[in-house]
Amino acid sequence: MQLTSALVASILAASTASAAVVAAKSMMATSPQWSIEHMQRICNKNDSQCTWQFKINPRADKITECKLVVNATEKTVASRANGGPVNCGDYTVTSGWNGQFGEGNGFTVLSVVDNKKRLIVYPGYTDKQKI
Repeated sequence: MQLTSALVASILAASTASAAVVAAKSMMATSPQWSIEHMQRICNKNDSQCTWQFKINPRADKITECKLVVNATEKTVASRANGGPVNCGDYTVTSGWNGQFGEGNGFTVLSVVDNKKRLIVYPGYTDKQKI
């Protein structure tokens, strides 16, 4: 019994002592932070079409205006439908709606891909936000 206890204790001590500390490494891109500006979504009265309009500001290059039109499907109104892809200059934009948190708590996430620099941002907006 004492031998078993001693073996277990030495194995546990050895496993914690051999754990190496790894330095943290940032996965953030080294280019300037860019932003999505002047975002607005306008849906028609019967929710058959929504238009997203915004500007992509990469800070290092020129601002790009973008327009993403999302249409309703047979099963989904436009404000809850997925959109894109659409090309806006060097960028490709798509959108996806999610209602996992229940009625009235939905949100849309866009993916904005800089095709030249191979960077991506995911701006998200709740259904309640007045954008």
